[in-house]
Amino acid sequence: TLVKHHTRFVMRAKIPKRVQSFYCKLVESARNGMVVIMMQISGTLLLALSVLLLPANRVVADVCMEIEMVETFALSKVAPEGATCFTFQGQSARMGVSCFWEYPFRDIAAVHEADRLWSLIQSCHDGTQKAPDLQVNHPDSYELREWSVGSDTFRIAVKDKGSQQRTLVFLRIN
Repeated sequence: TLVKHHTRFVMRAKIPKRVQSFYCKLVESARNGMVVIMMQISGTLLLALSVLLLPANRVVADVCMEIEMVETFALSKVAPEGATCFTFQGQSARMGVSCFWEYPFRDIAAVHEADRLWSLIQSCHDGTQKAPDLQVNHPDSYELREWSVGSDTFRIAVKDKGSQQRTLVFLRIN
């Protein structure tokens, strides 16, 4: 019962998955009387790590909330700050969400935003990167990165629109 209680606490706490995994493995591998001692040691260590990592975890939670806002846009209609979002029907009639942020033409801030979103997706969702997109035959520049998470694909694209004198950063989920 004590093991189950501690394991549930660790899994619910906003603690990095690596620390959760280590703690759970430690508890699972312990035997009889050592469980209490190891759990107390681990609990103390876990508590210390939780206190030290609390501000960082709060930031991670807030940062992942931005990605979650895009993921839940179809229901909530609430977009991340500065983004314009819309829903679409993708292949196999699956609903998707696309959000974009607008910047002046070829502004370096657009590249930084795309890099930031890419890092967020990788931090917030375990997945794999898809092969780089082939270059498109288009007069304006276009860069696409894709991250596969189960049956979902997250796409980050930077599109320069010369005729409109703007650069768009897209986050698309489907």
